[in-house]
Amino acid sequence: MPENNEEFDFREIVFVVFRYKFLIILSVLTLSLLSATYAFLTPPIYQGQALIEIGDLFINGEGTNSKPALIQTIQKANDLHEVLSQLFYSDASDESTFQLESPRGSSNLLRMTYLNSNKDVIAKKLNDVVKAALDHLDKTSLFFKNSNAQIRPSVLIGEIQISSEPVKPSKLKIILSGFFGGLLLGLAISFLLQSLRREKAH
Repeated sequence: MPENNEEFDFREIVFVVFRYKFLIILSVLTLSLLSATYAFLTPPIYQGQALIEIGDLFINGEGTNSKPALIQTIQKANDLHEVLSQLFYSDASDESTFQLESPRGSSNLLRMTYLNSNKDVIAKKLNDVVKAALDHLDKTSLFFKNSNAQIRPSVLIGEIQISSEPVKPSKLKIILSGFFGGLLLGLAISFLLQSLRREKAH
């Protein structure tokens, strides 16, 4: 008996799909076209990144051959994060396009990421942030300057990297989402119409 029900259900599905095939095709084509239009008209977004290494403070021990007795960073990455956030987060939209993070929980590395459709804007933004960060760290290091201290300055590791290809939108994902969304919508409407037709017949 269950096998008969499964066979009946399968036949019912095939019948509905065949009966409303043009509606399903229209739904798929419509949503796929709308998705493709959105994907190709949306400005491409590029990503820029910069990585700063916060300098270290070495306090020499006593004696000419002694090794540094203490090593610490000029400022923790989390504290620098707070300073830069106050300077460069003007509204909520900035938090989604400009991000600061310490890779792998490091206390002396701070990665800056900025998203924009204009590569020149990305370069200017990250240059401004890097300059502000290094200036702030240099001023902070002045508090530690004394006869027994050696300071390794904070630096930008490598260069500012800007992606050559857009990081979003993903055109393929958007179009596929439209295709399958159109398919599901077409099937849902088809089965709804079939159900209404059946109720009307009874």
